[in-house]
Parts: sequence; structure tokens; C-alpha cells
Amino acid sequence: MTFESSGSPFDVLSDRELEVLLIVAKDKTDREIAKQLVISERTVRAHVSRIIRKLGVASRVGAAVVFVEWKIHAKPVRAVDPCMAEKPMVAFEANVSSWSQIDESANDMHSGADHGR
Repeated sequence: MTFESSGSPFDVLSDRELEVLLIVAKDKTDREIAKQLVISERTVRAHVSRIIRKLGVASRVGAAVVFVEWKIHAKPVRAVDPCMAEKPMVAFEANVSSWSQIDESANDMHSGADHGR
């Protein structure tokens, strides 16, 4: 998964850190994040610590707030999926396909979809 978010405050984060931040912003616990990403809770805590340090915030709540505010204020871009032409997706200037892929991945994992693991 690649994020192309030129000019965003999240350029300093790795792809995995962005993925963790997206889930943190959905108010998930370390245990829930670990289960969803198939990593240990200790690894989640390490990612969250690096996210907090890189974004210069005081806590995971601060990181989530920065992310949500950025996402709300990002200029919307309409992208029409040919399979769903009647219902356009709304994404953000970052990378339209990357954000929607992460959201879909998070939803699939949350719903218990089997990913061959």
C-alpha cells in the first residue's frame, strides 16, 4: 500500500504507521489494532509511539484528532468506480485509491473476511 499525500503532515509517517493511525482514529484499542493487522500489541504500541513523536502531539488522541481534522479539511475529490457508477466514492487529495483501499481493507478485516491467513 502506498500513500502519496504531498504536502500533508503525514508525509513523515511510514505506510504502516499511516495504516495504524487510520485505525487509531477509529477509536480502536491496541489489541483490536493488533488483531486486525495481524501483529503483536507491542508492535502496535511501538507504531503508536513513533506516530506521536513524528507528529509532535502528546498522545494517541492528539494524533487521531490531527488526522481527523486533516481528513475533514482535505479538498474532496470525486472518483467514480465503473462498477458503482451510480454511487461515486468520495476520497481525499492524498491518493484516492490508497485511502479507499485502506478503508475497504479495514472493513473487510473488521467483518471477519478471510484473507487466506
